[in-house]
Amino acid sequence: MNIFNWLRGKQKVSELQTERQRVTPVDKVIVRLYGASDEARVGMTILLACMVFSSCNQAQKPVTGSISMRVVHTQSAQIIYGGLPSNQVDLSGYSLLPAHPAATGENLTKQYWVSECELISNTDMASAKLFKPRPKKLWTQEEFDAAVKQSTNFGKTYQEYLDMNRTYPGIELTFSSSGTSKFASVTSRNLNRHLAIVVDGQVLMAPQILEPIHDGMAQINGSFSEEEVEEIIQKIYGE
Repeated sequence: MNIFNWLRGKQKVSELQTERQRVTPVDKVIVRLYGASDEARVGMTILLACMVFSSCNQAQKPVTGSISMRVVHTQSAQIIYGGLPSNQVDLSGYSLLPAHPAATGENLTKQYWVSECELISNTDMASAKLFKPRPKKLWTQEEFDAAVKQSTNFGKTYQEYLDMNRTYPGIELTFSSSGTSKFASVTSRNLNRHLAIVVDGQVLMAPQILEPIHDGMAQINGSFSEEEVEEIIQKIYGE
């Protein structure tokens, strides 16, 4: 094999690696390795088949559990915490649901009046997985003490500072193709309202919709432990 055939073979391997990153369950990859032996070509073909099969197998895991997204009543907080009598508000089509114990939200709400109509359901989901935020670089005790001395209105202890800046694992949701369009429509129609993410009858979070979301992704954040996140993901998948 001369040097020109070898260089063409290296180029094709590089192109193959790039193509592997774009492969989907319906893609077909045709490989030609210039200058390689028959044995090498067969081995590479088998390896590629295993890689593609693995990707397809992971993508086919269905989301069949209890997960939905529903709008929160515009007066939910006033009814629960503001003293507004519920009999003075039209709550037809809404149900009172508890928040997950590790959920965080506006005013640390522990209950929500949410619509009984599911705007997004498990059929709109493609996957759910754990994600871990990058840890923040925090001050040491000595650095914190030095900052406190330079500020007269710091007003927090070192432990409170650590608690405020602690990072927690969360859940990354990916929508199906049709679910992405549906989620974009839901967020467009409900601007400035709160959208509750409900799993197994509990509200995990209810963020305010500030703009339409078109990328087909959503994150569930809170003060969840990694074990709680794994348990929630199992419920999302119906396991």
